[in-house]
Amino acid sequence: MINPQGFKFSDKDIFALSKIILESRAFSNNELNKILAILNSQCEDNELLRKIIENEKFNYVPPKHNKNIIDFIWKISVSVQEQKLVHAKYQRQDGRIKEYKLKPLGLVFSEYYFYLVGEIVVKNENYPIVFRVDRFEKYDITEEKFSMQYKDRFEEGEFHKKIQFMYTGELRSIQFKFWGDSLEAVLDRLPTSKVIKYDEKDNKPIIQAEVYGEGVKRWLLSQKEFLEVLKPERYRNEIKDTIRKMYEIYK
Repeated sequence: MINPQGFKFSDKDIFALSKIILESRAFSNNELNKILAILNSQCEDNELLRKIIENEKFNYVPPKHNKNIIDFIWKISVSVQEQKLVHAKYQRQDGRIKEYKLKPLGLVFSEYYFYLVGEIVVKNENYPIVFRVDRFEKYDITEEKFSMQYKDRFEEGEFHKKIQFMYTGELRSIQFKFWGDSLEAVLDRLPTSKVIKYDEKDNKPIIQAEVYGEGVKRWLLSQKEFLEVLKPERYRNEIKDTIRKMYEIYK
């Protein structure tokens, strides 16, 4: 909070951080109150900040699991840094309990939840698997270490650029045409995206991005009639098939 040179967060910095923490909805009520109290204690005008965020704090809705997770995400981070294998018991989304031996590769946050990105040791997967942190029922760090070559190391920042809604799937390079309200918002949503050209017929931008296919499919479909997937052909056909199934429901 305060470095050796004496620089510290201003009240404006603390206000911005408090807003981000509240809007993230990542923490239980207990952990949220603790973090905000620590931040508030560093303010020059504690009462002003308290008044500004009091209403939002009062209406704060924690994630449904409402578990205290800060100590646990630190434990996971240690296992990642020390590259130690983990024996884990995990409750899947369908309620089934599974046990895994994992290589913990990285810890990421997205839309209310923290996630462990890892590889299942006994399963031959060619892409990382995502586990929601609050669903672990057991996470025992072993003394058995694993190693990865520097070129193969997991990078949270690069992973975040290519994934949507924490669904992995196959890493693909896709192209799509977009004519919605905000091209800038699309490029921000998909950090690996870039405009490669404009369509010769209608001058609409054609965007290319490297993404994990399953998660980005959900985002692409959320753009309604203002986007068309062009390449690769197999992925375009997957989108068409999904739209067809959606239409049958409403038909």
